[in-house]
Amino acid sequence: MPFLSFRHRENLVVKLAAQAIVLIAVVQTLVQRGSLPGLIPLIAASIFSILLWLLPVDNPRRANRYMLIQGMIASLALLQDFIFVYLFFVLSAQAMLLHSARPGLIWNGVFLTLALLANFLFHLEGELASGPRALMVTVGFVLACILSAGIATVRRDREEIRQLMSQLAEANTLLQESRKQAENLAAAQERNRLARELNHSLGHKMTVAIVQLEGAVLLLDKDPGRVAASLDTVHDQLKKGLNELRRIAKQV
Repeated sequence: MPFLSFRHRENLVVKLAAQAIVLIAVVQTLVQRGSLPGLIPLIAASIFSILLWLLPVDNPRRANRYMLIQGMIASLALLQDFIFVYLFFVLSAQAMLLHSARPGLIWNGVFLTLALLANFLFHLEGELASGPRALMVTVGFVLACILSAGIATVRRDREEIRQLMSQLAEANTLLQESRKQAENLAAAQERNRLARELNHSLGHKMTVAIVQLEGAVLLLDKDPGRVAASLDTVHDQLKKGLNELRRIAKQV
């Protein structure tokens, strides 16, 4: 599954968590230095927070655009103050949640490279110890990837189960409809068979009886003896026809 959009509730939770991380970065700067971050990183973090809620991520193209725009904003804040590497942790988690493993890891590779490059630049300026901070950044990205990938896997499994249940319900509905159609078809075939049997058997006997009655009427004055024989034949045919009708009625 290349892309799995957030449901409303899940999207809200992710955005709230990301917003909390942005606030933590600002508060940590205030606690450590006794002042707010510089104007540029503060504006960048604010824009990052706003776009966190405004930019749509409901398909792969929009998700990639979101990653690109937010990555540029996070880079601007990071180059001014390394504490805003937290923004990349947010993007790292979102990349794994919004994409499948391969594109998610590609985005994480890009973000990790930018973070390590910024760490190296700060090291050249003598502001940070490159090794320990680089290790911290790498561990942070790894943890963000593992956690978000696990959550994404659970979400995808749950979505697949939901789709399978939906398909199963549809298949069950189709099966019920097919069963009803089969029953209706069988009933129609049985009615046709009974109709043919009535026409072939009972119809023949009734025809014979009618012919015999017509003959008896013609012979009534000329040959009374043959009339009696004809009436016996009529009686026999009607009796057989009645028995045949009863037999067929029992099958209905």
